[in-house]
Amino acid sequence: MELTQSLEDYLEAIWVIGLDSKIVRVKDLMKYFNYKVSSVNQALKTLVKKGLINHEKYGYIELTEKGLTLAQEVYEKHKTLSNFFARFLGVSEDIAAKDACNIEHYISNETYLSLISFISYLQKSDFSIDDFKKFKKSKHISKKIEGVYLLNELKNGETGIIKKIDAPISIKQKLLSMGLSTNEKFSVEKIAPFGGPIDIKIKDYHLSLRQDEAKTVIVEKVKK
Repeated sequence: MELTQSLEDYLEAIWVIGLDSKIVRVKDLMKYFNYKVSSVNQALKTLVKKGLINHEKYGYIELTEKGLTLAQEVYEKHKTLSNFFARFLGVSEDIAAKDACNIEHYISNETYLSLISFISYLQKSDFSIDDFKKFKKSKHISKKIEGVYLLNELKNGETGIIKKIDAPISIKQKLLSMGLSTNEKFSVEKIAPFGGPIDIKIKDYHLSLRQDEAKTVIVEKVKK
C-alpha cells in the first residue's frame, strides 16, 4: 500500500504512543507532532478510509490489523537505521534518529535487507566503534572531495554550482521554492559576522540564507 511519509509517521506515532499509554487520543498526536487539531483530524480521516485505523469522533484511536502491520514495519526500520547510524557510524543519537526518520520511508526493501545482513556481519566481526571514530579523524578520510563544499564554507566573492540539498523535506522544499535548484550557478555576495545570514546571488536576484540552511546545500566551487 502506497502511503505518504506523513501518513506513515502517523501510524508509527500511534504505535509508539500506544506502547506506553495503551490508549491513543487526538491530543496525544497533537503533542507528539506539535500539530494543530485540524491537521491531525484530516490525517486520521485518511487513515480510516484506507482501513488502517479505527476512530470514532472524540473516541480513542486504534490500529487495525493492517495498520498495525504497517506501523510495526516502519517502527522496526526506524530502530534498525537509528541503531546503525549511532552504534556503527558513531553519529549522535539525536541526528541518528532524525536521519532514520527521513530514510525509513524511502529505503528499498532490497537495500534494507542488505543492511540487516551487514549489521549482522559487523556484530560477528571484530568491529570497534572506538577504532572507527579514530579512523574518521585520521588522514584517510579527512581530505574533502576536491571542489565539493557546503555552501556555508564558501567565502565572500566565491562562486559555486548547487549539486544537492541534503535536508529534511520541509527545509528542502523551502530552498527549492527560493530557486536553489540543482546545477544552478550562484555567487556569495556577503556573509554576516558572528554566524549571521549568507547573502547569495542566483538567477540575477539575491537570497539570504541562515547558516543552518546553508549547511544543507552541497555545492561545487568553481572559478569565475
